[in-house]
Amino acid sequence: MNGKTIIELENGFNTAFIDSSYNSNLAYRPQFIYNDNKNGQKVFSSIEDELLRCDSFAISVAFITRGGMYHYYGTANKNYHEYLTEDMVKYKKYFYVLRPILACKWILHKGTRPPMPFQDLMDSELEDWLKPTVEHLLDLKMNAPEIKEIPKIPELNRWLDEEITSVKAQIAALPPEEPKQWDTLNRLFLNILADKP
Repeated sequence: MNGKTIIELENGFNTAFIDSSYNSNLAYRPQFIYNDNKNGQKVFSSIEDELLRCDSFAISVAFITRGGMYHYYGTANKNYHEYLTEDMVKYKKYFYVLRPILACKWILHKGTRPPMPFQDLMDSELEDWLKPTVEHLLDLKMNAPEIKEIPKIPELNRWLDEEITSVKAQIAALPPEEPKQWDTLNRLFLNILADKP
């Protein structure tokens, strides 16, 4: 990072976090982005716009880490026990468990960020014998009301139960993560704070 960029970042941080009247280049100010459907603002669109304007970028590996996979595991485990243990279940809740479990399996097998399209996860990580069952759920998702309840699917529940246990054990067996190195950003932020009364 060159000196001019660091100065621009410092100025942008000053405006965003310390003094909103501080003059800085808008391009270097952090922005809070969120989904606002009423006004057509979407996080994904904001990210896409920034990617189209940049010269280079780095993809965060947050969910490829052990901690990120524990997040996926926790989501799957919580949703499974909260929504899929009764005799009648909302079919959509299966996806709340399938996606994070398949994402964990993807990361464990490929070591890369899992894809967003569910079909890609399913094609790669779901056993062939379960694909017709999940295809049926996808069909329901496209053609049935979200609140529709169906009898729980014993073979899918057994598989999910086994995979949740398996994924947890595989994550626990991973080596501990090395601490993140935040020294450069911490120094930059502390320097900004030190310059202010």
